[in-house]
Amino acid sequence: MVERLILHIGTHKTGSSSIQSSLEGYDDGTRFYARFNTPNHSDPMYTAFAEAPETYAVWRRHGLSLAEVREKRARYRTQFEADLTRNDRETLVISGESMSRLDPSGKTELIETARRHVRDIQVICYVRAPVSFAASAFQERVKNGIKNIPGRISPRYRNCLHLFGELLGSEHIRVRHFDRKHLLGGSVVQDFCAQSGLDPDRITESSRNESVSAAAVKILYTFNRTNPCYFGERALVLARRRMINTLQAMYAGSAPVDPARFVAHADQSDLPYLEETFGIHFDTPPAGETTEPLESWLLDYSDIDLAPLVDKVSARGKNADNVDWLASRLYYTHLAETVPT
Repeated sequence: MVERLILHIGTHKTGSSSIQSSLEGYDDGTRFYARFNTPNHSDPMYTAFAEAPETYAVWRRHGLSLAEVREKRARYRTQFEADLTRNDRETLVISGESMSRLDPSGKTELIETARRHVRDIQVICYVRAPVSFAASAFQERVKNGIKNIPGRISPRYRNCLHLFGELLGSEHIRVRHFDRKHLLGGSVVQDFCAQSGLDPDRITESSRNESVSAAAVKILYTFNRTNPCYFGERALVLARRRMINTLQAMYAGSAPVDPARFVAHADQSDLPYLEETFGIHFDTPPAGETTEPLESWLLDYSDIDLAPLVDKVSARGKNADNVDWLASRLYYTHLAETVPT
């Protein structure tokens, strides 16, 4: 019977997608990866335990009704308990970054539910330096539709970890530094296998790099600000996803986003907590010289080669220099492919 539960709670932007895609379907006869219908367990676990899962951004973007979300909640809870009560396995592994962002009642209910079935609960969490996190998180927020510059981008490490520590005891929480020089073999997948007792020889390591280039970030940010019709229905979400994939491929060889642009936006306030509680130390970067404001940089297209985008959408005349028009035209091209005729 299952006696041990391993919860990999992220955090966000620390190689979780690589871990999840590598572990999908893992089962060595003793330890197994949760049997939800997706390798990323964020949606199932957040929906199952959040106090108000209907407010979850993923379901809001898809336009799901309260009844539809409640149906998912019941189904995910049933599957979770089915995995916890297997009598032919000893360890269940679950990986979902959104567990770190559950509200306090959700985290408490998750742990209480698990305790009804298993004796040992372990939490594994990877963290990265705040400036590096801010740069990566902002790219993800642009992909998700953000249209304004946040004053502070916070990894919220204390919020993610503190209650789990209170519920389980600090000896059940393992926090790892997300940096190649601190990871086993320089790989977050290999490191996670070592931390969780999984057999690395049974997996095919999958490296998932979901970052986008600076050019793609600028184009997407402009699209977010100028076109409101990209969420609320499944077809709109799929078209946007395809648009992002196209831009990622189109500008794959161009310059990445420079993390130095995010020094002023990175929240460093949880660094003492990480060091005092888990012995994780990040150097606080110097303020450096004043750089171009992030908003100004995002709206400066002088460093973008628009030719690939112009060719893709067959732009003509003045529209060939109009980033607003080009971005929307690309989106509508994918929307036309998505909506049945």
